[in-house]
Amino acid sequence: MAEDTAAAASEKVRQIHSNFDSDNDNFLNLEELSALQFETSGNTLDKDQYVMVCRALGCHPGRGISLEALKLTYAAEGTDVNADYEKVFSERSGDNSISKAKKSKTTIISSMSSNTDGNDVGEEDVLEVGENGVDISR
Repeated sequence: MAEDTAAAASEKVRQIHSNFDSDNDNFLNLEELSALQFETSGNTLDKDQYVMVCRALGCHPGRGISLEALKLTYAAEGTDVNADYEKVFSERSGDNSISKAKKSKTTIISSMSSNTDGNDVGEEDVLEVGENGVDISR
């Protein structure tokens, strides 16, 4: 039964990744990951945060977040792939249709260079991957 649950969660992560991988290169770049972040938490992701997330997950920022890296993110304590899956697919398409969700997807592009309090993001800032999948918070 635990294997079924793990397999179901893994499939949901795969579908979420696929939904936001608009260029179909099997990686989530800044714009794609920011869209996922916005859809699941209402927050945007700036370039500095994106680079830090990539590095924390062992991914190259020029390439993006792989499916395996996103699975690691959802395996972390405090994340909820089921809640994020519902936000991504149920709110946009009443029948959970991935193709409908892909057609209605809006890409959020964030080019902010400062955090929410107006201060520049620095090397010493601590960013974490946590609540709601890829929630980046201070």
